[in-house]
Amino acid sequence: MAPVQEAGLLGQPMRWYVDQAERPWVGLSLFLLLGFVSSFWLEISYLEVVAPLALVAQLLAAVVAAYLTGVHGGATWGQTLITCLLVGAGGGLVSAVLSFIRFFYPWLLLNLVTEPVWSGLLAAGVGVITIGFFHLPELIRRGQAV
Repeated sequence: MAPVQEAGLLGQPMRWYVDQAERPWVGLSLFLLLGFVSSFWLEISYLEVVAPLALVAQLLAAVVAAYLTGVHGGATWGQTLITCLLVGAGGGLVSAVLSFIRFFYPWLLLNLVTEPVWSGLLAAGVGVITIGFFHLPELIRRGQAV
């Protein structure tokens, strides 16, 4: 039997991106689940407490994914961007499903498309900023050499 070739992006197979995004996504999903359950049981305000905390958790998960992949793991900018995009989109999907279960409004089904998209783009942007911050001395040296 011939060996199986994996399709990939930017020099890495898709499995590599999933492995890199796994830990930050699981942490984000558990935090979102805890936030939604606590907003239901403790009767705390979703819009005043849980929604801002969910946004902060998504930003933090993107920073962690970018650091683990791009700074600590030595991946390229594009590989880091794709990993952060996966973490953000996965977290957005979890958040959309949980909010649909929590509130059960039919229009929240539209969030199953929109929230993963904007969360993924936000996470990719935060990932680029994070990598840029940690590679700032190198970028300054390159700029001075030019």
